[in-house]
Amino acid sequence: MSQAQILNQKDYKRLLAATKMTRHADRNRLAVVLSFGAGLRAKEIASVTVDNVIDASGRVKSQFELDSSQTKGRKSRTIFLSEAVQDEIKKYLDKHSQLKTSQHETLYTLSEARSIHISNNAGSSEESIQERGIG
Repeated sequence: MSQAQILNQKDYKRLLAATKMTRHADRNRLAVVLSFGAGLRAKEIASVTVDNVIDASGRVKSQFELDSSQTKGRKSRTIFLSEAVQDEIKKYLDKHSQLKTSQHETLYTLSEARSIHISNNAGSSEESIQERGIG
């Protein structure tokens, strides 16, 4: 199996620009930023909660812990957020301010939940996960 191609800066910017043409542009842009900017997998992006990324004073955290139920490998892990990723989360939450009062809700509660399929590393089976409108 060949290795997936890595996006260069130009391709990344084109991908971000393409999210503007989608039905849920804000949500999709944040999903791209969390994936490429913070290294989150689809299941992890779908399970990130408001209280994962916002501290008690309402500011975006510089790092947060995903618990074992939120990760692919069922092991908790620490996610570090660059200033650029923090800014994107802040913009998203400012635009969708009703989420700030829903601490245990996922960031993606604005549209219906849909099922997505993700191939595992071996490529032999697919794992179906419920996610909150990413796609």
